Amino acid sequence: MSIIDSHNVLWDEALAAKDGPEVGLTSFLIPGREEPIPLMVKFTAKPSSASSVVIKIKQADKKGGSYQEVPGVAITLTADADMAVGKRAPIRFLPPGVTKPWIRLNVSGTVGTGGKMFAAVMREDELPQVAGQYIDKGKVEG
Repeated sequence: MSIIDSHNVLWDEALAAKDGPEVGLTSFLIPGREEPIPLMVKFTAKPSSASSVVIKIKQADKKGGSYQEVPGVAITLTADADMAVGKRAPIRFLPPGVTKPWIRLNVSGTVGTGGKMFAAVMREDELPQVAGQYIDKGKVEG
């Protein structure tokens, strides 16, 4: 279980083609060049009728400023393979191209209906458990 600061939540709502809330990483001069900063993007409800969703990270010099896309960061997901409940997007850390202190996510594409996504800058990396990783009362589960 990770501790998540509410100020670091990039998305916690229905999947929609729009920009998410602004998150300040103002403690860092160049956030993407720090030690790896964990980033979680996962689905909490699977969308229907979604064919392709693109998630990008945008950055700005100040809150409410002009946001530009971080170069080389465009995650394309398909509904069946990539957007199941609990599935994480294939990005685990803030990319090195993040050079400004304010970031936000941008979602575009055919997002369908009913989908929900959660995304946040995390305190530590969180990987889902896999078979054989959980032990209950001395018995390996899975």
